[in-house]
Amino acid sequence: MPLTQEDADRVREIAILANEIRAALNPSKDRSQLSDFSQQIILLLLGFTLTTLAGGILTAWWKSHDLENQRGYLEKQKALDRAYALISQTSKEVATTVAAADDVLATYEGDGWTVQDIKERHENWAKSSRNWRINSQVLRAQIVPTFSDSTLRDKFDEIIKVRVELGRDITNLPRGKKAIAKDKNLQREHDSVLALIHKITGLLYDCVDRMIQRVNTVGGQ
Repeated sequence: MPLTQEDADRVREIAILANEIRAALNPSKDRSQLSDFSQQIILLLLGFTLTTLAGGILTAWWKSHDLENQRGYLEKQKALDRAYALISQTSKEVATTVAAADDVLATYEGDGWTVQDIKERHENWAKSSRNWRINSQVLRAQIVPTFSDSTLRDKFDEIIKVRVELGRDITNLPRGKKAIAKDKNLQREHDSVLALIHKITGLLYDCVDRMIQRVNTVGGQ
């Protein structure tokens, strides 16, 4: 931060005053009214006074400059903290809903599942779906202002879109042993859900990777 015009004028005035006083204390020898010793004392006091005044101005300027640097660093650090927190929250929310879907899908693999097991996993899926509907919109609203990159929101929108397909396919899976036994397309339905889970996971990796790249780019500036 440069010196203000007022501070610069004060420094110039101090310098001019010093030169004028030095000139007054160093006239031609035939006009000198002060002893050399007295002149040296006055010049020493003058130098100390002028140095103190100018030094005070410069010290104030440096403190102001340092404070501005610290403020800029703190603001930058807060922005990085917000970005990493959003990356963590995005990963957590997507991973949670994907894990719930995978838990439901697992109940269609093998015969060792009790009625209670199946019920609990479907209830967990329903709970995660309710949370996802709210949290995904909150995350979406935070992405652009946090990363200043609309392409990241587009990537997250892909996750939301595929998650809608996943929810529909899981809802359409048969429930109960009789319904499962009668469903001739069960394997295809199972594979469709599994493919969507993998797709969302891949989109999440890509989205998080882009977020981290964006943070590293901005953080390195």
